[in-house]
Amino acid sequence: MDFKISEDFVEEKNDDNKKKDNGVLKLIVIVVFALIAFILVFLVLNSIFNPKTKSTPKTTTVTSEKKPLTESNVKILYDYVTYNANGGVRYDIFVKNKKVNIDTFTEEEKYYYALQYVQVEDFSYTGKQDSNNNKIYTISNRKIKKYMEYFFGKGVKYSTDLTIKYPFSFSINDKNVGIMTYNATTSSFDTVFVKEEKIEEEYIVEPYLGKLVEAYKETDGGYKLVEKLIYVYVKRQADGKYEVIISKDYDHKNIIESSTDQTEADLKKIKIDKYIDKAATITYNFKIKDTSNILYFYSSEIK
Repeated sequence: MDFKISEDFVEEKNDDNKKKDNGVLKLIVIVVFALIAFILVFLVLNSIFNPKTKSTPKTTTVTSEKKPLTESNVKILYDYVTYNANGGVRYDIFVKNKKVNIDTFTEEEKYYYALQYVQVEDFSYTGKQDSNNNKIYTISNRKIKKYMEYFFGKGVKYSTDLTIKYPFSFSINDKNVGIMTYNATTSSFDTVFVKEEKIEEEYIVEPYLGKLVEAYKETDGGYKLVEKLIYVYVKRQADGKYEVIISKDYDHKNIIESSTDQTEADLKKIKIDKYIDKAATITYNFKIKDTSNILYFYSSEIK
């Protein structure tokens, strides 16, 4: 007897297979969606609790460059502002004014600082003499203007309507004091030289004792010098000894130290190094003149 598979049985079996396949597919879909959901939740939570900081590009801050006090530029610039035409006590414009710029200078003071650059070869003999038989020399206003710009920068204005008496660092005919008068016809200064008048020693100790402590080259090529300074006031007592007041200001209102019954030997021992931490601070600023790399005085300030 032969057995025959019923068609109903085959259809029923196929239906069961289809149901199994649909179940597996649903399971796969559920797992995939669960993984996607998990990943999304993880990313959201991670961004909340571990926010990413944007990396900022590193920038290099350009600052001034500290220079040794022995550098030639530093030494020259410090000599400019502490200059004394007589070789004695420094001129007082920078030590008595809290702030100094070109407008602070009188006409005479402009010449005082500009004429320090004059050289003996800048003068030429005119072949003439004055009423006292002094030979008349001449220096062009063009050179004077150049030296004015050396110290004060381009555009400096100065008057020629004055007589200038100036002790130069050189001598002509064994005379170093030039008496200068402007000659509009030749656009130059007629100059006669006379003997320097002897000045008696006025101070046992200088009234201003300074020391250069720092120097910087600025980002624009200019320079900044920092000086420490004390002011020394000396008064002779009836017994021949001295009262001494050391302060940090020109008017001696901020006294650092005072003493009496000091001898000349005591005065000569006064040095700024002992008072450096309490001394006044003068900052000098110099700028570059055009593209010539010539440094000129710009400003100063006392603190």
